[in-house]
Amino acid sequence: MTAVNGNRIFFLDNLRTMTVLAVVLLHAACPYSNIVAWWSVREPVAGPFFDILILILGIFVMPTLFFISGYFALYSLRTRCMKGFITAKFKRLAIPLVTVGFLFVPVISYIRVLQSAEVVPSYFVFWLAQMKTLFQYPLVDYSVPEIATAHMAYFSPWHL
Repeated sequence: MTAVNGNRIFFLDNLRTMTVLAVVLLHAACPYSNIVAWWSVREPVAGPFFDILILILGIFVMPTLFFISGYFALYSLRTRCMKGFITAKFKRLAIPLVTVGFLFVPVISYIRVLQSAEVVPSYFVFWLAQMKTLFQYPLVDYSVPEIATAHMAYFSPWHL
C-alpha cells in the first residue's frame, strides 16, 4: 500500500495481512461452530472454543479491512476523475460480485441441500429456483438450524 507521497506504509501492509489471516481463521472455524448452523459443511465436533473465536474475530476483521480500504480511497479518487474512479471500482468489485453470485452462491447452497434434503433436485432445477428468489431477502435468524434449512433454497449473499 502506497501513501500519498509514494512511500509504503508497512504498518498498514502488515495490518491487512494479519486481518486477512484472521478472516481465514474465522472461516476455518465455521464448520466446528454451533452458532453458524447454516454453514455448508458441518463437522460433528463443535465446541464453545470455536463459537468464542468466531465472536471475537467477527468484531474487528471486516471493520479493519474497511478502514484500510477507506484510508486509501481518497488517494485513489484524487488520481482519477469521478467517472474513472467509479468505473475502476465497478470493474474491480461489481463484476466479480455478480459472477460469483451467479456461480458460487448456488453451488454452496446446493452442497447444503445434498447433505440435508431427502429429495434432491438436479442442480439446474435448483439453480433456476434459487435465481427466482434473487430479490427476496427474508429477515430470518440463520443461527437456528431449522430456520436455516427452511430457507436454504433462497438466494442469499451471506455466502459472500
